[in-house]
Amino acid sequence: MKFTANRKELLEALTLTGKAINKSIIPAIMGYRFNITSEKLTITGGNMEMYIHSSIDIDSDFEATLIVPKQKVFDLVKELNDPQLEFSITVTELETVKSFRMTITSQSGKYNMPIEEGKDYPEFDITTTTDFNVKSDDLVMGIDKTLFACATEGEKLNLTAIYLQISAGRAVYVAANGAVLSAQPIGSADTDEAHDVLLPKSAAAVVKDLPKDEHVDIQITNNTITFKLSDDLTFQSILIDEKYPNYKSLIQSKNDKHLHIDRKQLMSSIKRVTMFSSEQQNNGIALRFADKSLQVLVNNDVEGTAIETLEASYEGEAITVGFNGKVLLTALDKIDSEIVYADFSNEKLGMLLHDGSINLNDKENFILVMPVLLHSNLAKVS
Repeated sequence: MKFTANRKELLEALTLTGKAINKSIIPAIMGYRFNITSEKLTITGGNMEMYIHSSIDIDSDFEATLIVPKQKVFDLVKELNDPQLEFSITVTELETVKSFRMTITSQSGKYNMPIEEGKDYPEFDITTTTDFNVKSDDLVMGIDKTLFACATEGEKLNLTAIYLQISAGRAVYVAANGAVLSAQPIGSADTDEAHDVLLPKSAAAVVKDLPKDEHVDIQITNNTITFKLSDDLTFQSILIDEKYPNYKSLIQSKNDKHLHIDRKQLMSSIKRVTMFSSEQQNNGIALRFADKSLQVLVNNDVEGTAIETLEASYEGEAITVGFNGKVLLTALDKIDSEIVYADFSNEKLGMLLHDGSINLNDKENFILVMPVLLHSNLAKVS
């Protein structure tokens, strides 16, 4: 039993699918699954929570499903230089036990290794699905503008996900933790059905970086989501089966303090001033809002002091608010406009950052950054 494959295409498929293979107590899932037909080799990598399937053209004289060792096959194919590689499979049977071996033949030599039959490879049980598609650029943007706000492992499970809302043909991406919340309406979906799903951030990080065609077909079941990224590349993930909190309750619709300022200048200032903050004090910096100016400052007994004054348009009473400088910097980086707008009501409630097109009726298209408690001397810089 033999098949031949293009080495470059094979290496690309092994690289992509290998992103989903982790250590597991299930031996079958620690390797690649090779599903071989006369014209296609579909390689699968998975870890019980996500799967990546990538197909390449081959020339085969048999059909089979096999499990091959991940690291050994990947490293060997990567090191070989042949444009084409030949694979041969041998099966020996002792009483009722079958054993499989695979030989890879190249110009350099022959490489033989034990492999397993693929019948025990675990898969998602996907039956009824709902299908629709989104633009791949919209999907990437939606993930990029929210992934940074997902909670870390060990926090509430529902907050370690991107909350994807599909309603009336619109797609809204949401993520939140205790410091920041991002709600972004990005693109459309060609469906009239409503869906609320929680995509694990580990899965979102993988799918964001996989190659995609112009459109991505999405299939949703009760507990899984499938992204068909191209004719030969599919990504599957479990969904988090929990209810997402009512994030809209955090949004203040009546804010009497408004700022707009050059975003890059503000980011540069925060980056410099944050050098003088400390992790022990939540990387705290102070923003001092006043007429026609914004001061960014910090006074740290250990790290030192820093203060910068920027020109800004500000409407409201003079006030000083504390923020985690690193969190604020990351949030500002996700705003696309040259001018960033900030709306808030006091030093205890969150500040809305946006590009000027915020939709407070639907409470979306913004990033909400929560303030931090200012230590007694943090903002005392003259």
